[in-house]
Amino acid sequence: MEIQPAPCPNCGKPPRPGCVLVGWHPCKCDGHQYRYCRDDKGGCGHTMYVPPTGERCKDPVNRPIR
Repeated sequence: MEIQPAPCPNCGKPPRPGCVLVGWHPCKCDGHQYRYCRDDKGGCGHTMYVPPTGERCKDPVNRPIR
């Protein structure tokens, strides 16, 4: 699944070059693509995961993803 370019669901700012970090977060459930609205570039610091994280989601060193 891929995150489509869309405004941040938290603050509504549009995705502009350099203002959003996109990456992959490994997880015991297989993994999540994420988009981080950079607070150091005028965003809100919100991280959106696709698919959304669940109660059982853990990173490779067994820490909850939130």
